[in-house]
Amino acid sequence: MSTEIPIVYDKFEASRRSGFSVNFFEKNAAARKIPFTWRRGRRGYGWTDDQLKEIAAMQQEPPARETHTITEMERSRRQRKARRTGKRSA
Repeated sequence: MSTEIPIVYDKFEASRRSGFSVNFFEKNAAARKIPFTWRRGRRGYGWTDDQLKEIAAMQQEPPARETHTITEMERSRRQRKARRTGKRSA
C-alpha cells in the first residue's frame, strides 16, 4: 500500500492548472462551496489534483431547478386583473 503525500497547489497554480480564475478559488473556498485543503504553514487554501478534478466535475453539472413560486408582486397583479375582469383568482 503506497501512502504518497499529494501535492497541494496554491490558488495561483490551481488557477493555471484548472482554467478557473484565482478569484473563483478564493471566493468559493471562503464560502465552502468547493473542496480545499488548509495549508497550515502558509495560512491559506490549497488544492490537490483530485480536488481540482472534483471542482471541474461540479462545474459541469447543470444547476438544480428552482421550484416556481408566485411572488407577492405577481399575486397582486393577478388579483387586480381578476377584479377588473370580474373573475376570482386563486
